[in-house]
Amino acid sequence: MGIKFIDDEKCNEYTRTIINFVNCPHKIISENSDVEDVNAEYEKAVIRGKKEGFVPVLVSADSVLAEWFSFDDDSDYSKEKILEDVKKETRSGSKLLEEKCKLYFDDYDEDYEDFEDYKQYLEDDFWEDEEDDEEEDSDLLCSFTDNETILFEIPVKNPWEVIAWLPFGGWNECPEPVEMMMICHYWYDEYKAVPAVISHDTMEFILEKPISDEETAWEVAKQHCVFCSECIESGSLCEVTDSILDSKVWYFWWD
Repeated sequence: MGIKFIDDEKCNEYTRTIINFVNCPHKIISENSDVEDVNAEYEKAVIRGKKEGFVPVLVSADSVLAEWFSFDDDSDYSKEKILEDVKKETRSGSKLLEEKCKLYFDDYDEDYEDFEDYKQYLEDDFWEDEEDDEEEDSDLLCSFTDNETILFEIPVKNPWEVIAWLPFGGWNECPEPVEMMMICHYWYDEYKAVPAVISHDTMEFILEKPISDEETAWEVAKQHCVFCSECIESGSLCEVTDSILDSKVWYFWWD
């Protein structure tokens, strides 16, 4: 199937709305394109972006996201204000996550409560039966397949700043854009995790190097659960940790 690009004048109305809101260089990719080829196109953009001074982000252009961006466009939204609000924050992203983890896990009541339980979980036989191709799939960005996808070249130096251009969050339990940017800043500094895909209800990060240390993955799993409660609601803390360990992609979904 390969990858198929769409001319701006031939894209659908949702794609056009999002493009007009973000207003920066882009390519439009058909929903019929192969996931592997879209990932390859993204990786080429990452390499080019380091030379040309931009951060690529894949945006799944659906009606819900287009509607949100329409609201922001009509409001007093300002990417400069979001960036300024982040600078005014006295807490770091690390401190913010620490506070959230303390509040959440003080009341945590699951079968696996500490790292020793996770090590025991790793010794169980059932998880070893997973197919090898599932592990390979964990290294692919994928939450853009149902819609036209826009590969934006966001003109920022720091990856976490893309959130100001794509103000994602602030509904249900999804963090507000300022908090999200603080957390993205910390995850980039600590793990080189880069926001790579955004849709109206999902977000994916890609890492230059996966976390291979089990105890580090366990601590990051707690951070994932307070960043996106769906992580823990759909499985145990051990399972969240297992999804992080040796994976280049972090996937989040908010109901």
